[in-house]
Amino acid sequence: MIMTKEEHNKYSRCGRFLQLEVEKDIGRLLLDERLKRGLQVDEICNYTKIKQLTVESTELGRCRLRWCAVAWLLMYYRKKLEIRLVDVK
Repeated sequence: MIMTKEEHNKYSRCGRFLQLEVEKDIGRLLLDERLKRGLQVDEICNYTKIKQLTVESTELGRCRLRWCAVAWLLMYYRKKLEIRLVDVK
C-alpha cells in the first residue's frame, strides 16, 4: 500500500500519541504500586541503583520510558506487564 505524505504523517502522529499514552499508563501503574506499598522513592533508588530523577520522571510520565529502569522496578515489585485489548465504550 502506497501512502501519501499526509497519510504517513497522520499515522505517525497517532502512533506517537499511542506510545506516549502507554508510557504514561505504565508510569502511573508503577507510582500506584509504590504508594500502595508505602515506599519512598529513595528506598527504591537505594535498592535498585536507579537515579531518583529517573524513578520520578517514569512515574509521572515526564519523559520517554527508560525500559531498563522499568524492568528493574518490575523485578523489585515482583510484577510483570500484561497487555490486553479492551472494548471502547
